[in-house]
Amino acid sequence: MRRRAPASSSSFPHSREEFYALHWSIFLGVAQLAIGLLLLVIRYVPVALIMLAVFAYNSFAFHITMMPAGLPAPIVVSILGYVVALPYRASFMRLFNDRGEGADKS
Repeated sequence: MRRRAPASSSSFPHSREEFYALHWSIFLGVAQLAIGLLLLVIRYVPVALIMLAVFAYNSFAFHITMMPAGLPAPIVVSILGYVVALPYRASFMRLFNDRGEGADKS
């Protein structure tokens, strides 16, 4: 009689089967689709680029620590995101403004 492996107590999927059983692939697919749609709607490109940066960061973290063979994918995404972000530099400069514009001044 075969024994079953005990269920994993962590929420991180440890195998491909767990990844698909926990519906992580659906969540990631929907999020990436939303980012793609936001990129197509020109008005929301800066928001989509911020969301894309989060995905690129997480992808780098995953591929560096767990699957180095897939590292070219986040590198390509980062380069393309940088190329798309260049015309929107002024939008991002407000995020890094040290003058505190928009904040209440007492």
